[in-house]
Order: sequence, then structure tokens, then C-alpha cells
Amino acid sequence: NITAVVLDKTGTVTEGKPVITDRFYQCSDDLINNTNLIIEAIESHSEHPLARAIAQGVVSNPSESELPAVEPLRVEDFKSHPGLGVSALVDGEPWYLGNEAWMNKQGVDCAELKQVSSRCSEEAKSLVYVATQAGLVALFAVADPVKQDSASAISELQGAGLKVILLSGDNRSTAEAI
Repeated sequence: NITAVVLDKTGTVTEGKPVITDRFYQCSDDLINNTNLIIEAIESHSEHPLARAIAQGVVSNPSESELPAVEPLRVEDFKSHPGLGVSALVDGEPWYLGNEAWMNKQGVDCAELKQVSSRCSEEAKSLVYVATQAGLVALFAVADPVKQDSASAISELQGAGLKVILLSGDNRSTAEAI
């Protein structure tokens, strides 16, 4: 009597291990490593899968492995804003990490990266913007790779006459691309 199957995207259709696929910085090259250290320090306070991917991804940048060990950054007033992103103070400076709606709430103009963000969204990538009160600092595109056998499994279910529904907390364009 089953007519439909609802599949959770993360970990069922996809690997459940998001990774950074693209990085776009709005700061000078000499500030990228320091920016990555700040981003890693902030995101390490979050339990969100995208935050974990970014925290791990920014420190795995090969150029950063050549950096001398530094004292851990002090992250204060870390706050999670569900459905939007996070905020924190690093050395007294406010930092914001999250989606475009979160950036808009902070008065951050994301127009400069609109073309890039649109392309990444069409490629099923989730976007995480990074900003300070001075403006946009970086944009990370994060993707959760689709499992190799997902397409064939879904085809089999559809071939059996079942309606297959994808359940996702991602934005609509990312879910549709998957």
C-alpha cells in the first residue's frame, strides 16, 4: 500500500560530509591566512555540519600549514541564529557568518558576489558568507557529495511506481540540483 518514499538528503542521498568546494575572498592576499584562522575559531564553536566543514576546510589550506603556531584566538559572545548563521566577537570585533539573509540583516552588501553565488547555488552548493562591520570578507561554497548509488536507487524506487520525495533543510535551488 506504499505509494511514496521520503528520503532525507543529508547522509541518505548524499555522503553526509560536506566540504568546501569554492572560496572567494574580499580581502588582500596577506590577510587570507589570518582571516581563515578567525573563521576556524568561530566555526569551531558551532555544531552545524556546514560550520564543521568550513572549520576543517579553512585550516586544511596547504599555504596555512607553513604558518608558525599561533596562540588560539579568543572568541567571545558566540551566538547561533537558527536558519541564518552565527555571530561572535574576535578581539572585540563583530564577525558574522551565514547565509545571504543573515548578511542582509547585518547590512552587508553581497551584490559584488551575486554572479558567483548564483552559479554555486545552481551547482547544489550551499553558501556561507563571512563579514565584519566593515563589509563582506569571504564567501565559501560548500557541497555534500551525492552517494554513487543514489541515482540508481531512486530510479529503482520510481520504477516500482513510488513517488520519491527529497527532504532537505537546504535552500530550494540546492535541493533541486541534488
